[in-house]
Parts: sequence; structure tokens; C-alpha cells
Amino acid sequence: MPRGSLSLWELVEKHVPLRERPEVKRILGEAAVDLTLELRAEVAMLEALLQETRSSQASGSHSISDPCSLLAPPPLLRDLMRQELQQLLQGLRDKAICEGRDPAQAWASYSPKVIRFALEEPRCDLPDREVFQIRASEHRGLLEEERCTLEREISTLQRCLEAEHTQAHQPSEATLEPTLAELKEQKAAMEKELQASLEPSCIFTKHRYTTVEMAVRGG
Repeated sequence: MPRGSLSLWELVEKHVPLRERPEVKRILGEAAVDLTLELRAEVAMLEALLQETRSSQASGSHSISDPCSLLAPPPLLRDLMRQELQQLLQGLRDKAICEGRDPAQAWASYSPKVIRFALEEPRCDLPDREVFQIRASEHRGLLEEERCTLEREISTLQRCLEAEHTQAHQPSEATLEPTLAELKEQKAAMEKELQASLEPSCIFTKHRYTTVEMAVRGG
């Protein structure tokens, strides 16, 4: 998984008291939890192996991009990233209004793909992102989605390893959904713009437009 992201079970460990975890694991399905943990361990092993392979290559060789950057973010991280991007986009519009600029152009310099990602509805509504409060069936659905994501990542890492060994290392073009690297890059650019010469009066501007209005006027 992308570095820094937490699995569903790690979120359980973070939020659920120790004495309650065995029951939560039973509800989720012990075999399913164990499988996702094993898959995450395999991802970590493949990432380490890929890094070792690259390190052992001649300094003049061309390596492919970080395999994690080729992957769309996993479900939980994707929804959190979408929420942060929505807040940043709203902030950019508010800043443009405060500075007397056309708010319709506030997002002009950012990736349309990332903006579409931020404005679309999430696949499932996770209230306050407190995963442990969702119904058991939704928990199991998230766990299954995580398993599928891990299996895709393993497949991608294996292809990256093969590419390194065969020197056929041209990564395929990004999919319709932006990659984690793209999202992080655009998020950092938005934060930088908001922090640069932001007038005090703009700081307290709160949500003048709804997300729907953002989508309509932002194009």
C-alpha cells in the first residue's frame, strides 16, 4: 500500500480498545483480516525487493517510476484526499473573491482530472471517517475492497519487477482516476497558493458556495 496509509484493521487498532478487538475481528471475519494483513506484508516485501533491484543496477540505467505512484489511492485514503481537496478548492475560490478576481478562474491552473476527482461523489459515505462506527456489513465491504486493492498492487509491483529485469520499463499511461502522486502534487500546489500572500480578511471566508455550486461554476 502507499506509504503512510492505514489498513482497515490498523484503523481498528488505532480507535478500538484492546479488549474489544477480538470481537471486532470476529465480526469482520478473522480469515479476511488475516488475509489482508498477509497481502500487505507481501506488498512490503515486493516494494523492498524492487528497491533492492533498482539499487543494484548500474548508475546509468533508467528506472521506472515509483510503482506506488502508478496506483490509484486505496478507498479510505481516496475519500480522505477527496475531502481535503474539496476544502482547498473552496479556499481557492474564496481567495479569488477576496482579491477581486474571477472565481470561475480560480482552478484554471490545476489538473481537470484532479478537480473532477475532488468534486465527484464518494463511493460510500463514511461519516466523519470513523470506520469503526460503520455497520458490520459495511466494514466487511471495506475489507473486501482493501483486499482487491492489495491484490492489484501486488500485480503491479510484480510487473514492475519484471520490467526492471527486462529493461522494458515504460509505464502505461495513467488511468482515468488520478494517481496518488498526482493528487499529492496538486494538493501541495493548492496549499502553496493559499498560503501565499493570503489577505487576513480571506482567512475567515467560509464556504460561500456549496460543493454543487463549485462543480457548476468551476466547470
